[in-house]
Amino acid sequence: MSFTTDERASINAIVSGVSKELKAEVKGIKALFEVREEQTCEKIRDLKTTHIQHGKRIVAIEKDLSYYAGKAAGIAFVVSAIITGCAILVQLWVK
Repeated sequence: MSFTTDERASINAIVSGVSKELKAEVKGIKALFEVREEQTCEKIRDLKTTHIQHGKRIVAIEKDLSYYAGKAAGIAFVVSAIITGCAILVQLWVK
């Protein structure tokens, strides 16, 4: 089975066209993956930044909480000392 020159030219043109289309599709797929990869990296960077910011906020809240807990404990100690002193004075006064 032998092809004529015109048939060979037609077959070569078809193969060449299909080859060009495949190359274009491969380039498009590569570009799509690159864009997706870039978007994913950007999302990861944003999440990391957000995570660090939340960590700093949590540390600040913990510091404030410990400060106010210490203040409350000090006030409770002073109040209990005053009440104890008053109770001792009342017991001495009653006797």
